[in-house]
Amino acid sequence: MPNHSQSTRPQPLSLSQQTIALTIDAALLTRVERLGRGDRQQAITAALQLWCEQQEQKQHHNHAQQRQAKQERDETGWLI
Repeated sequence: MPNHSQSTRPQPLSLSQQTIALTIDAALLTRVERLGRGDRQQAITAALQLWCEQQEQKQHHNHAQQRQAKQERDETGWLI
């Protein structure tokens, strides 16, 4: 198995980036390296962005459901 930590140089960080440490399942990391051709940082960044978007959509959906339920419970019949 190739040692990618020595074969790729870390990209310089911009002011908006932070360095973090992750523990990732070995099988998943193998898939990332095979499919992403070794660009771990880009794959992890894209995955985190997608996860954040999904969480924001879930929150938006939950808030909409809560508003709807509150309106349905409103005894006056007026929209709040």
